[in-house]
Amino acid sequence: MALLLALHEVLFEEPPGRARDESLLETLREDFCVNRAALLSFEGATAEEPPRPAAIVGDVAETPLPDAFDGSGAGALFDLHRKHSGALTLTKFRRPSAFSDEEWTHLWEAELGASFTALLSVEIVTRSAPRAIIWLLLEHASREWNSHDRELAEEAARLLGRAADKALG
Repeated sequence: MALLLALHEVLFEEPPGRARDESLLETLREDFCVNRAALLSFEGATAEEPPRPAAIVGDVAETPLPDAFDGSGAGALFDLHRKHSGALTLTKFRRPSAFSDEEWTHLWEAELGASFTALLSVEIVTRSAPRAIIWLLLEHASREWNSHDRELAEEAARLLGRAADKALG
């Protein structure tokens, strides 16, 4: 509940824009105790123009994210989001059957960066606002995401989705 109240506070106290997006991500990053949080925007994304990071917080200097996510690993992850609702939780050392060896390796080595070992990925569900996904990334440590982590991330994403839709009128 404390996380949702903190997100509400940021939504109501800060004007829309990149600074507010970064404040929202920082709130999520701190609550989930991860090294980095990223907001990926599908606004304007096409087959030729893949999603781009709209905001990133945390340790961005050591392992920067790419400017666009057009690789096979991210593509497989985005396909999973289209097929399944809710948060997706991944650990580098256990490849799910939905990923080929090549996709899995590319996701962790090239797209996320070799130092990251755990990812919670949740789509911001909207009715009219552009599609977006939040990534919570952990470096150099093992983490088994539990049901509480997934449920909290999903509730935060629903709140952010409602706020995005409301901003459009």
